[in-house]
Amino acid sequence: MTTEEQQSSAHVQSGPAGDAPRLYRDLSSWWPLLSKPQDYAEEAEFYRRILVSACARAPKTVLELGCGGGSNASHLKAHFRLTLTDLSPGMLAVSRSLNPECEHILGDMRSLRLGRLFDAVFVHDAIMYMTTEADLRSAMETAFVHCAAGGVALFCPDHVRETFRPSTKHGGHDAEGRGMRYLEWTWDPDPNDTSYVTDFAYLLRDERGVRCEYDHHILGLFPRRDWLRLLAAVGFQPKGVPSEHSEIEPGTCEVFVGLKPSDKRATCGKSATSKSSCERATAHNSSPAFSPPISASTCFPSRTRHGTCIRWPRKFLDGKLLGKPVLIELKGCEGLYPDDVYKVVME
Repeated sequence: MTTEEQQSSAHVQSGPAGDAPRLYRDLSSWWPLLSKPQDYAEEAEFYRRILVSACARAPKTVLELGCGGGSNASHLKAHFRLTLTDLSPGMLAVSRSLNPECEHILGDMRSLRLGRLFDAVFVHDAIMYMTTEADLRSAMETAFVHCAAGGVALFCPDHVRETFRPSTKHGGHDAEGRGMRYLEWTWDPDPNDTSYVTDFAYLLRDERGVRCEYDHHILGLFPRRDWLRLLAAVGFQPKGVPSEHSEIEPGTCEVFVGLKPSDKRATCGKSATSKSSCERATAHNSSPAFSPPISASTCFPSRTRHGTCIRWPRKFLDGKLLGKPVLIELKGCEGLYPDDVYKVVME
């Protein structure tokens, strides 16, 4: 492990190594023969257009969470300065050989904290390994924390619950002295939970001959409304965008874009709301913001984040404000974004 990876690993929370699919562990060196970088040109261009059009200003820096073997990055690096992160050291090694000019950091998208901001955050299909709502929200929070105001986060799931279909695929490639062929079977053993499975059979050819290996992937599956709700809950203004690709049937795949508001007023409410909605809420009060005269540690003994709302103890509010929307400017409050303005609901 490099010094860079050792320093970053302090921020990583991961399960046992055996929990990860073999493709990201002992079989990671075979990744380029399963999915060649050249195959990603069309979809990478689609992602580039979204990142550029959705940002409030032209993006220059992009953080990718779950970069895998760096296939998308091999196309996007011509347009952005990329920082590539992944939980798998093996996949980072593959990406580093393909994209040596890019910064690579070992990290878990649920817990990574780099202490810096990027114009955009990109999360490709690695987001599919978030199989619980808590994990999915944690990944979204990581994106929000690293996204600059006016920037966007782009999430690219393979499936949402509404359009999921079982499927079987096959493919593979050859290289000098090696070759791979695979059979991929995607199916959902329990339609009532938030996951599905993909089973792989790999035929691997090298100097020792041909052998067969099995791999099992458990992936997340959430309804569209949950994607939009969770993105709003962490502070983004969310929207869905239909995927565009020559190999995808129209209407069967969707990506999700979260805009991090640059206007403080745009962050109020339980979900993304328009500027006019925030202004109407403010009109109920005598002033646009209420700043508590006592310390945060005294004021927030029982606060919790609920989307972009704060649950505020009733006893700390002036009686005239009870039962009305209140915008409160929070300063120096640990765990919150001090430059934002939040909508308050009564406990």
